Amino acid sequence: MRMKKLLLALGSIFFLVVCERDALAAMIEQAFVPEPPTRQDDPLWKEALSFWAKREKSKNIDQALELFKKLAANHPDQIEPELWLARVYFIQGVKESQEKKGIAIMKESGRHSQKVLQADPENVYALYWLSSAIGFADQANLADPVIKKLAEKIPAGRELPVPEGVPAYREALAHWDKRGNLDEARRAIDIWERITQGDPQAFEAYAWLARAYYWLGENGETREEREKLYHRGYEFGVKAVALKPRHAGANFWTGASLARYAKEGSFLRQARLAPEIFHYVKISIQEEPVYFYLGSSRYIGYCLAYAGSLTRRFLPILGFDPERVVPLLKLSAVFMPGYLETNQALAECAISLDDPVQARQSLEFVLGQDPKSLPPAEAENIFYQNKARKLIKTMKLD
Repeated sequence: MRMKKLLLALGSIFFLVVCERDALAAMIEQAFVPEPPTRQDDPLWKEALSFWAKREKSKNIDQALELFKKLAANHPDQIEPELWLARVYFIQGVKESQEKKGIAIMKESGRHSQKVLQADPENVYALYWLSSAIGFADQANLADPVIKKLAEKIPAGRELPVPEGVPAYREALAHWDKRGNLDEARRAIDIWERITQGDPQAFEAYAWLARAYYWLGENGETREEREKLYHRGYEFGVKAVALKPRHAGANFWTGASLARYAKEGSFLRQARLAPEIFHYVKISIQEEPVYFYLGSSRYIGYCLAYAGSLTRRFLPILGFDPERVVPLLKLSAVFMPGYLETNQALAECAISLDDPVQARQSLEFVLGQDPKSLPPAEAENIFYQNKARKLIKTMKLD
């Protein structure tokens, strides 16, 4: 057990130097999950968490918040209630449809995280929720030091859960980790599909299928092929979300697949699907705002780049000013510079906003990096470097 924890803590550097590529599946586990720790020394905890478990309804979030306030008042020397106040205020801020009010609520979330950091400057949960609150409010440009410190503390792990004691998942992941060869990705898909055929409740397999079909869609050579693959990913994602409606990863890959499917179609398709697309991204942000290297920033950035009028219409309804998209993308690039898609998305967004200087800067960054610098994302990094080369030529930025 100690050795496993040590390997996880060493993170991507260890894997790059020591691990054989075929062993990657057995070594890299799911990424850090930011739900704060709890306590057992006050019965209010059980009551508060029971409301929190039913947070799909706003009234239950309000009830949980009041109980966490009581816990903080009853135990001023404990950091756990403060962490939960930071967490609950954040979800309230994201759910708020009035932008100014939402920003004020997220700043309240940040205040509670800062209170914890005064007592424990290295607390990873406080760093997580503070960087999220600042980033998703109107202060993303101020979050760099906090999110850099967070990045040092959480290893790059798997984007979706892997059940223990199920050899088929390890077999699938051994293929998935070589997904730069698309035949290997297809072999992983075959295994995950067989799992779902034998177990209709296999949440993890459905979620991985949404993720995997998205990857194949990215590599599709024709519009028709991409449409089919993205939609297949969306279909599996819907099944995953049906089993775990609040799961950040399931919502993220379902929405990402649907957004890409919409992009390949007509404006009418994009308009019809926009509410559902933004529904998924909003839940993903509410549950794990920094999920997949702050992936929601890319999600929204692509929407702004390719469906600007629709995005500008729907983001304010969600309480999010479109002008906050680029600062959030830049924050994402600071958080995990080794994941090159972020700068690729920033470039595409900058082109749509007629900012060739930012576009060139982002594309040159993508092309100047070693794709192996973040081993779990080597395949994606190579893909987006190739895409950056094409984009420079297409947009005549060279």
